[in-house]
Amino acid sequence: MTHKLIRTIGKAFIPTSIKPLARKLYYQISNLVKYGDPNFFNAVDIETITACNRRCAWCPNSIYDRGLIKNKKLMDERLFSKIIDELSELKFSGQIRFSFYGEPLLDERLEVFVKYVKDKLPKVDIFIFTNGDFLTLDLYKRLSKNGVDFFIMTQHDEIMSLTMKELLKNFHKVPYSKKDFFHQYAYRLNGYDTTILHKHIKRMKLCNRGGLLKNIKPKKRTHLKCFLPTNGVVINHAGNVILCCDDYLGSIKFGNLKNESILEIWQKENFKKIRKELREGILRLEICKKCKGGYEKAV
Repeated sequence: MTHKLIRTIGKAFIPTSIKPLARKLYYQISNLVKYGDPNFFNAVDIETITACNRRCAWCPNSIYDRGLIKNKKLMDERLFSKIIDELSELKFSGQIRFSFYGEPLLDERLEVFVKYVKDKLPKVDIFIFTNGDFLTLDLYKRLSKNGVDFFIMTQHDEIMSLTMKELLKNFHKVPYSKKDFFHQYAYRLNGYDTTILHKHIKRMKLCNRGGLLKNIKPKKRTHLKCFLPTNGVVINHAGNVILCCDDYLGSIKFGNLKNESILEIWQKENFKKIRKELREGILRLEICKKCKGGYEKAV
């Protein structure tokens, strides 16, 4: 029985109240069978480009020059292929996400990358995180045909941009589970399966990114457990496997995929120890202590 068929059956028959638990158990059993590790990662975030066209107050790009277009850095194409090839050997079937702090649609190689992922990993879900500034109808169609399953599109301005308006007028709203996605609306285009998940930034929970953003004050936490490093692997443009998506500066590195495999890095004792501690609520790293996992809107 395929992964997507199981997911479809689960959506139809499992009560909403226990879906998160059922999903967690399913992945743990599947990971234990495939990899001998119930906590094996189910998502891979890949930064193919560092540049972003925006300087939002809730993003570290607003205070660091890492994301400036003039400082643009690209992931080497051979490195990208190596990562995907290794995941193919592992028969990975989770999520591949083009995301970090750059704008993926600024990378002119994106269509080629997406197609390579889908050819090598036909069972994965491909996500593109975007501010929507460059997502035209034509680009949506091309990327959709190449294999993109979801666009996570965040509206950063109070008023929707003309580009976003022009795009979405062609789409119709579709139902989706708010337990699965924390976005306000979902859209589809007739004849295409790719979903656009759209939300205004004011409706999103914001993070201080490991204490980098002083204008975002974390809420007091009721628990300290963090599953980000367990659930996903984050790879920056240079090939470093870093702590999590909140480690903007890549301050915690566990290895580099130019000369190590993703499995070798994942199985390193120090990485396993940190993941286990964070799952238990033990915050040993300074970045984790400052992050606290608390989220609220910028002041």
